[in-house]
Amino acid sequence: MLGSISGVIKTLPAMLPLLPYFRLTMQQFAQRFSNPFLKKAFPLLEYSIPFAPFIMHLAKHAYGFNRDIAWPVGGSLPFARSIEKRYKELGGEVNYRQKVEKILVEKNKAVGIRLSDGSEHRADFVISDADGRKTIMQMLEGKYVDERIRAICAEPPDETNWAVHVFLGVNRDLSNEPSALVMLLDRPVIIAGHENRSLEMQIYGFDKSMAPEGKGVIKVELISTYSYWKKLYSDRTLYDREKQKVAEIVIGILDNYFPGIKNQVEVIDVPTLLTWERYMGGTHGFANMPSKKSNIIASLLGRGQERNLPGLSNFYFVGAWATSTGALFSNAHSGKKVIKAICSVDGKKFLEEA
Repeated sequence: MLGSISGVIKTLPAMLPLLPYFRLTMQQFAQRFSNPFLKKAFPLLEYSIPFAPFIMHLAKHAYGFNRDIAWPVGGSLPFARSIEKRYKELGGEVNYRQKVEKILVEKNKAVGIRLSDGSEHRADFVISDADGRKTIMQMLEGKYVDERIRAICAEPPDETNWAVHVFLGVNRDLSNEPSALVMLLDRPVIIAGHENRSLEMQIYGFDKSMAPEGKGVIKVELISTYSYWKKLYSDRTLYDREKQKVAEIVIGILDNYFPGIKNQVEVIDVPTLLTWERYMGGTHGFANMPSKKSNIIASLLGRGQERNLPGLSNFYFVGAWATSTGALFSNAHSGKKVIKAICSVDGKKFLEEA
């Protein structure tokens, strides 16, 4: 991520030859192949999204070649704990299981938060990493919006996305399997109301901490819609039954590639967008950016979507609502920019750590 005008200038000579690839999608680039299999398979290499920017594919290979990206052993929890540990070392305090219901405002200035238990906590600044729509329309009661922000806070479109996952704990050694696999199906299969011609999955056999010795974990990511699961959720029996059906179909398909795995499944977990919404609070689940359309160029330039609100001081957004992609690196950078801004307001020098 370039992050500044000086960063753009420094990298411009290297970036210019790559500009044509910013306009290409994975699907468009695949048309250059003469091999029928490559034409079919290549567009699925980036999360099975044919319209994903081709530059994203190149960037990931470049990051990997330079050892700038890696998998955190143990998954996201140890990674998050390491951030928490550093934050506490710097004097920070973390409180869990305390839901914020309202951002306190006095004279158009954010002064603290109110929790669901009624307690209030005063602060010099308030930074939200929560869902932007709920922050703006509920925690701030929709008081600090203009026409543009009101428009992006509207109910998001009911688009197809990764609406349901199937996690499987299996009594099978997966250490020699690829970390990611796209399975092309012989014939289309309807799962959760969507026609699937392939299955996208992550196989965690490379990380020994993810399962006991000799066992493994597989995650299958499936396309569906929020409305499909929202309708089912009104009747938890139907909702749970559909999740079970989805798991059974997926396990049956996997048994063709991993013979015998049907009888090796020991743990099944099927989260949907409603699961994400319940635990994380995001509108329609995890895809809670102002626009669900990623902007790779804006992200590389360090630009985001929203950081402040009109008429409200001492308040900032960070995370997915403040970025153009929702990617981890850009979310982290959004936090850095906010701390820089607060240092500027406080008249303090922002110090870069080595």
